[in-house]
This record gives sequence, structure tokens and C-alpha cells, in this order.
Amino acid sequence: MKDFQISKFYTYFDLTNSQNHPDLVDQNRVEGIAFIPQIQETAQRILDPLCEIYGKLTVTSFFRGETLNKRVGGHPRSRHTMGLAGDITRRNLSDFQATRIAIVLLKLGIKFHKFILEKHDHKTWIHISTGTNLKRLLLYSGGVYVRKEIKIF
Repeated sequence: MKDFQISKFYTYFDLTNSQNHPDLVDQNRVEGIAFIPQIQETAQRILDPLCEIYGKLTVTSFFRGETLNKRVGGHPRSRHTMGLAGDITRRNLSDFQATRIAIVLLKLGIKFHKFILEKHDHKTWIHISTGTNLKRLLLYSGGVYVRKEIKIF
């Protein structure tokens, strides 16, 4: 399979990769073919506007086919499996920086389903999913989800 551009900042291979499970990357890319329109829309609608402001963000997980999703312990109905979610990070991502990214999404009027600041094993990343315009902001740390309310004036 040959790589191709999905959005201004990302290729198909960027958004179907798995650093932790390289043995499943080829299969994940094949499974992702059916979801290219969703992967493309999610990348263009959410990732690209953020990259315009912050520079290219590191994608740690985006599309996960059924096999990869099972291997990582993902929920069977995870939006990752439909090309509707991505996990991103930046070097030394702080709670403050993540909150600013959430505020930017809200101020730009970008529709999102969930924005979750996740912390696990000394790693921090942001999960952003699309779908319904729920705009739920959560913190996940220590195995617990905490809902955060952010008011934009």
C-alpha cells in the first residue's frame, strides 16, 4: 500500500500507525480503507485547525481497526474504530496547555464529541472525538473520569 495525504498536515500512514503494535500496522491500514472519508473529515475538521495554531501535533492513536483496538484494550464501540477519534500530544503537554487547546476548539466553533485529557504511566495526551456536538470535557487519571466545565465568555 502506498501512503497518501489525508489532510494538510497528515498522511494516511500517520493516522493508521501503531508504535506499540508494529505487527498490526499493515492489517490496520487495510481495515482503515473503508473509513477513509471519516478519517479525512476528522483530521481536516479537528487536527488541521489545531496544527495551524500549534504546529503539527504528535498523533499517538487515530484509526484503530477491530484487531488493533482489541489488542490495546479499546472499547468495542470506540470512535477510533470508525475514524472519528484521535489521541494527540505535544512535548511536555501540561494541563494548562491542554485546557488552552480545548478553549481554542470551542472559540473556533469546532464541533467535537469529547475532549479528554488523559494521564497514564507518566504520559499525558488528549483524546478528541467527533460525532454529535456534545462538547463534553473530561479528565482521565488514575482510572477515573472527571467531568470539567469550561465557560467561554
